[in-house]
Amino acid sequence: MSFGGVNSFQQYTNDLGIGNNGVKITFNYFDGLPDPNLLNALRSNNLKLIFKSLTKRDDITKEKALTELISSITKENVENGIFDDIFLLCWSQIYSKLITNESKTIRSQSHLITITLIKMLNKKINKFLKDFIPLYLLGTCDTDLYVGKNCTRELLECFNKDQKKIDTLWIAFYEQILNLCKQVIV
Repeated sequence: MSFGGVNSFQQYTNDLGIGNNGVKITFNYFDGLPDPNLLNALRSNNLKLIFKSLTKRDDITKEKALTELISSITKENVENGIFDDIFLLCWSQIYSKLITNESKTIRSQSHLITITLIKMLNKKINKFLKDFIPLYLLGTCDTDLYVGKNCTRELLECFNKDQKKIDTLWIAFYEQILNLCKQVIV
């Protein structure tokens, strides 16, 4: 009896990795990359170039792109809607790959961008928290003290230095955290 091979079953799976918003989020660079249609739908040509640079292999190119992205997250750009749902979908896919990079600068900048978006977008980012919070909490456990301490400090600032709120994150997002652990182990 033939089942048509592995590929015939893949069309029926809904494996989104650690994604929760309809896009696949993985830690590897082979799948779970932002769809070109999503990238073309970004509201800013500058963001399109930044994402293109973030998919390159060169760490220096990635660092420059992240620095440029950090500087573009301004109140004015947030109010103009440049950081919309399409941007957040693309960022969630790239973010998961950047936090596994060997460069502590890239990991740290990636976490900084995410926590800055959480602070600035307020309720607009709520539906993406299931994608971002587990990855950010992973940053607080980074083996590099520089990255781990920065993530912890920024998280505390984001929640007005209320440790109870941060402890609640571990409970509120436990399903997503367990899924992330499964993806790391498997």
